[in-house]
Amino acid sequence: MPYHCPMKTDLNQLRFNQFFLTLLIPLAVLTGQHWLVGVLFVLMISQHLGFDGLVWLKKRSGVGPFLRDEDPRPHRFARTVGAVFLGAATLGYVLGWTALGSSLALTVAALALLNLTTKICVGCFMYFQLRMLRYRLGGQ
Repeated sequence: MPYHCPMKTDLNQLRFNQFFLTLLIPLAVLTGQHWLVGVLFVLMISQHLGFDGLVWLKKRSGVGPFLRDEDPRPHRFARTVGAVFLGAATLGYVLGWTALGSSLALTVAALALLNLTTKICVGCFMYFQLRMLRYRLGGQ
């Protein structure tokens, strides 16, 4: 039997990220400050760049950790999907496709709000479905 090392997830970090997105994305869309969506994209994708901007912001705000024995991979996947949507929204804004940019950005805000209020993580669900598909196709 393989050794299993329990992984930790900081639930306060997840809530912080969701609150941040839920607050700032609608504000950016309503005020026409579309550059803010680009900043949020960079903060979201920064988890893959060696410096996690959202973790840094949470620490700077004085919010402490709330660690739980939970696999963080589904949440990282969900955050990556959100970052892709925000990146596409930013590209939409740059190309002048404001309706597309706003729709994509507000989708991220709506899903963050859903997770924040009900603990339903659509990105996590996608992660588990992809893992099941991979398993069924013979991969690990």
